[in-house]
Amino acid sequence: MTDEKNTELIRRMYGEGYNPESLDRLGEWFAEDLVVHIAGAPEPVRGLAAYRRVRAAFFVAFPDVHNHIEEMVVDGDRVAVRERYSGTHAGEFRGVPATGRGFEMASIDIYRVADGKIAEVWSMPDMLGLLRQIGAVPAPNAAG
Repeated sequence: MTDEKNTELIRRMYGEGYNPESLDRLGEWFAEDLVVHIAGAPEPVRGLAAYRRVRAAFFVAFPDVHNHIEEMVVDGDRVAVRERYSGTHAGEFRGVPATGRGFEMASIDIYRVADGKIAEVWSMPDMLGLLRQIGAVPAPNAAG
């Protein structure tokens, strides 16, 4: 695929695919044998069905999540995206009951595209920042 087609695939996935209603459509953008490496996770998420479950859990916790692409760099089959997510903690997330708190989280994701679909992802979200904002992890003592 050309750089332009890979860019369009990623833009479409962000524009149409990052909401709770898109879970049934993930196959439009992601390969069945998808592998997702999430920073800090002990194992990669393997397969579209497993990734669908991960996304569904995130949407339960943050049903109004919005994303904004701040920068995109494409080089052949790789597309790097610097993005920002925001939303409200309205459901359980990693054992933390809903707090009603808002959050804003930066992330950098690198996508590998093969045969017109996303085949592999390396995701580096600011999970510590998110957990601090919802009160799951205390902020460090500034005087400290």
